[in-house]
Amino acid sequence: MNSFNVLLQICGLTPDTAATYLNLYPRVVIRWCRGIGEPSDDAMNLIGALHARQQDVADAIITSWDEAGRPAELTIAIARNDQEAQAMGWPSLTAQTAPAAIARAVLTPIRVKLEQPEPLQLNPAAIAAE
Repeated sequence: MNSFNVLLQICGLTPDTAATYLNLYPRVVIRWCRGIGEPSDDAMNLIGALHARQQDVADAIITSWDEAGRPAELTIAIARNDQEAQAMGWPSLTAQTAPAAIARAVLTPIRVKLEQPEPLQLNPAAIAAE
C-alpha cells in the first residue's frame, strides 16, 4: 500500500469517489493506488486540501464540545447518503464523517452520535464553509 492509497483511506475516499472528486477516470486513480505512476500535483493538492478541511472540521467539533461544557455525549448532523454529502460540498458521505471519527479518537470516551436527517447541535458542513 502506498502513501496515496493511505491518504485516500484516511480521507474516506474509495478510488471511484476519488476519481469523481478529482475529475479523473477511475482507472487512473486505481493505477496510482497500486503504485503505477505518480499522482499529479493537482490531485495531491486537492486531496491534501480535503484532508486539511477534515482536520479543521474535527478541530471545530472538539472546540464546540469544549465550549458546550464537555458533555458526555456529542451529536453531529450528517447527510443521509453520498448525494446529500456532495450537495454539502463533500466528495462522499464517508469523507463527511471522517472529521467525526478524528474528533472521536481525541474525545474518547465521549459518546459521539451521528444522526440523520434533522439538523442538530453541530453541523460540520456549516463549520467547513466558514
